[in-house]
Amino acid sequence: MKKMIGAVLGFALTTLAIPGAYASRADAIAIGRQVISEVQRSSAFCARDTFHTDHIELGQTISYSTFLYGGGHYILATGGDDNARDLDVALYDENGRFIDNDLRYTQGGLVEVTPRWDGTFYFKVKLANGSRRGAWIYIIHFYQC
Repeated sequence: MKKMIGAVLGFALTTLAIPGAYASRADAIAIGRQVISEVQRSSAFCARDTFHTDHIELGQTISYSTFLYGGGHYILATGGDDNARDLDVALYDENGRFIDNDLRYTQGGLVEVTPRWDGTFYFKVKLANGSRRGAWIYIIHFYQC
């Protein structure tokens, strides 16, 4: 099931990249909502009520904290505009221990996790390659419904 969900979400992230070199926060929100709709329609995953948008500079890493329940199945995903040629993502636990990452050369990334304990986890997004102007990104937290 993990591969199927990852494939659906990966497809949504790549086909719904934020268009245009001069994208805005509003574009990131609109595309993020489309990704949520596509994933919820074609999988057993739901999105949290809110998702994050941010502007990220080339080489910058943004850290997003989220509380995950032990035994729950989660996917944390990000996507960016045309200025984001490579977004790398990684997940760490509350003690800074590495859990998973996605270092593929793409405009988006995702990690899947089923934690064994309740706790705060940190999803880190880095604009590894892209425009010197930076890029708009969205970060979505999915959980198994």
